[in-house]
Parts: sequence; C-alpha cells; structure tokens
Amino acid sequence: MGQAFDRDGQVLGETYGDTKREVFEKLNSEHPDAAEIRIRTLEAQARAAQAHIDKPFAYHKPSDDGFKKITVLRESFSRVKADIEACCPNSRQKSVAITELETAAMWAIKAVVFNDPNSVVEPTTSTT
Repeated sequence: MGQAFDRDGQVLGETYGDTKREVFEKLNSEHPDAAEIRIRTLEAQARAAQAHIDKPFAYHKPSDDGFKKITVLRESFSRVKADIEACCPNSRQKSVAITELETAAMWAIKAVVFNDPNSVVEPTTSTT
C-alpha cells in the first residue's frame, strides 16, 4: 500500500499493488506533484493473518523450477493412468489403483512445493 502527500501533509491518494515498485509507479503517475510518497508493506499483516495456519496446511505457490517439476510429475502420472486404463479390466482393483495413483501424485507434488526453498507460502483470507 502506498500514499501520496502534499506539502501540508494531506493525503492526495492511495493505492495498492503487488510490488513496492508497482505502488510507487502508480502513485507517481497519478500524483506527479506530490511532495512525499510513502510505501508500506503489508507483509506483517499477511503474516499475522496466516499465523494461525501451520505450514503443512498453508497454500504454497511453487517457484518456476518447482512448477516445471510438477508439470513433469503430472505428465508422468497421466501416462501411468492411461496405461492402467488400457491394461486393466474394469474392476474394483482398477479403481483402487487409479485412486492410489491420484494419492501418490498429490504427495509427490506436495513434496516438490513443500520442500522448495523458493516456493512462496501465500497468505489466505479468512471467511470467519
């Protein structure tokens, strides 16, 4: 979040953005005569909002490298599922195999994102 101020300290306007640079550029273009621009990070608020959510249950946004690995895993699991569907007769065992494959895919993807030091744990919004 950022605010633009005039010489008397009065707020000329405020804006939000994904990055400090984006906020600064918006304020600078909207209020070119501002005497001061203040940019405040919302990181502390986001951390406080997420404080009640343990890391295993938080949303992890994968890094670019993590996203590539996840794509490889999804393609591989899709090929195995196609092989199961092609080779196995319709049965309870086939259904269980596919269900367990979905479970394995979920855990493999979580292993990539959860253990990626470059993944971002994003704050969630509470509906309570």
